[in-house]
Amino acid sequence: MRRKLFIGITLDERVHIAINRHRDRWQDAPVIWTPTEERHSILVFLGYVEDERLLDVCEGVSRALAGKESFEIMMKTITVGPDKDHPKIIWLAGEESEELTLLRASLVKEISSFAQLEAKRFRPHITLARIRKNKKEEIVSTFKDISVHIPLMVHTITIFESVVEGKERMAIPLYTYDLI
Repeated sequence: MRRKLFIGITLDERVHIAINRHRDRWQDAPVIWTPTEERHSILVFLGYVEDERLLDVCEGVSRALAGKESFEIMMKTITVGPDKDHPKIIWLAGEESEELTLLRASLVKEISSFAQLEAKRFRPHITLARIRKNKKEEIVSTFKDISVHIPLMVHTITIFESVVEGKERMAIPLYTYDLI
């Protein structure tokens, strides 16, 4: 069996509270809000991985995270993504940081031999909502970027399985790793 996997940052309660405060302003927007328990920040999307390679992924992640210390990144803007010309989601975008870049590079190095890694530019973000397909123009014309200052403590990294049941997307945590 194959699983659709990704590695992400697990969010703490402070981040959820801050997001919910801002989200309440847009409660009537034509979007599908990401449930609190589904929020995370993707570091590396692995694509489909055969079950027999899952142990390799776990060991690679463990090697990549060995000795890594927790750190903080700043989430700065609520905006549409991936860009205003191709709006699909509303996300909370973060600042790039050296620690996050090095952590991600370490993960990619350890798992690249057995995963289908995307070559996209990495931008730290948290998906807050998916824009309804027929409402993209409405969102782009009315949604204004919101400057925020939400600290995100990077202290727990999780391997997630992406599952679709009916119309619902879910991120199921499989394995969790704590940074020191």
